Amino acid sequence: MSSILAPIAIGALNDEAGYLAALAIDYIYIPVDFDNPAQADFDAFYTALEQLNGKSIHVHCIYNARVTAFFYRYAIEGLGGDRQQAFNRMDGIWRPGGIWAKFINTPEDGNQKNRYAGFDY
Repeated sequence: MSSILAPIAIGALNDEAGYLAALAIDYIYIPVDFDNPAQADFDAFYTALEQLNGKSIHVHCIYNARVTAFFYRYAIEGLGGDRQQAFNRMDGIWRPGGIWAKFINTPEDGNQKNRYAGFDY
């Protein structure tokens, strides 16, 4: 069975869980306020990934920014991966600033705005 992990918030599809259940796909919804990502959000994401270990999954969010920031942290904190390699993957989508820089522990970008590949750089 496939699983969907969705750290999404505003703009989610109506009854996304219902559509996926009809397709026999597990659905895990982790609401994340884009303006205020929290440690509890990451903890839920981390736990879900650990529980789904070995299963095929699809992770999405409406902006694709949240998901890359979450995977950046998971690559470093969960898998012990290389910070630069994880950053390079995220950088293909965006460079978090402000609250998101704090969330991913890049304080040097805390005074920056969020920048998006192809738009801001």
